[in-house]
Amino acid sequence: MAEKKSAEKPKATVKQAVLKKEAAPEQPAAVKVAAPAPVRPAAVKEAAPAKPVAADSAKETLVAQVKEEKKKVEKKAAEVKKTVAKAEKKVEKKVEKNIKSVKKVAEKANKTVVKKAETAVKKATAKTEIHVQYAGRDVNLEDIKAGAVAASGKKNATKVELYIKPEENKVFFVIDGEAGSIDL
Repeated sequence: MAEKKSAEKPKATVKQAVLKKEAAPEQPAAVKVAAPAPVRPAAVKEAAPAKPVAADSAKETLVAQVKEEKKKVEKKAAEVKKTVAKAEKKVEKKVEKNIKSVKKVAEKANKTVVKKAETAVKKATAKTEIHVQYAGRDVNLEDIKAGAVAASGKKNATKVELYIKPEENKVFFVIDGEAGSIDL
C-alpha cells in the first residue's frame, strides 16, 4: 500500500506541469528571455571611464595634475611664509616692548637700591668727633690724629695707633710701624 501512495503523487505533479504549459501563452522562437543584467552600484558606474584613454594622454594629464598641485603647494607655502613673517614681527614688537618695560623696572629698582645704599653709607660713615677734656682743656681727636700723621711724615698712612697721656701732656703714636710722640 505504501507503494501505491508514492506512485500517485508523481502523477499529480506531472499533471499539474502539463496544465501549466497549456495555460501559458507560447512565446515566439525568435524572442528569447534574457536574464536581467546585474545592477552596478552608482560609484562603480561613475568611476568607469566613458572612453579609453591613450597612455600618452594619461601621462600628460597626470603631469598637468602634478604641476597644478605643485603650484597650489607653492602658493600655500608662500602664504605660510607671509604668516610666519607677520607673527615674527608681532613677537619682535612684543619683545621690544617687554624689554623696555623691564629696563624701566630695572632702572627704578637700581635707583631704589642706590638710594638705600647711599643712606646706609651715610649711616655707616656718620661723622664722629671725639673730644678729650682734662684740666680745663678740650682737645679734638681728629686734630691729634692729624698732628701725629704730620709728625711721622707719612702722607698715606694705613694704620694709626694713638696713646694719649694727659698727665704728661703728650700723645704717643705708632703709624705704619714707626713710633713717635707729640705734645698735646
